[in-house]
Amino acid sequence: MRGLEDKISAAANHMRLEAVKGRQQALYSFGGGLAVFGGIAALGAVLGALGHFWLQGRADARAFGEHPGIFCEGAGGTVVTNNDGSSYCAFWITHPSQLRK
Repeated sequence: MRGLEDKISAAANHMRLEAVKGRQQALYSFGGGLAVFGGIAALGAVLGALGHFWLQGRADARAFGEHPGIFCEGAGGTVVTNNDGSSYCAFWITHPSQLRK
């Protein structure tokens, strides 16, 4: 009887150790999956932000090109009117106020 109890106890200990190893392996695999998922999510966020800023800049440039009179002064330009009544948006490269310094 004593030998049978020892065998049962040894088998139970072996099963317990294998269960602990299995839990550790499952946690390691799950953590690796989370790392991959987190990396993909971060890459998607970065690419999405870059795409947004790239498209936003194009939209702003298109809006300025379609309505320069509205956006000229807000963009730092000056509306110049000709003698014939036509006007255009001008940007100073070197503003006269900078020349007086």
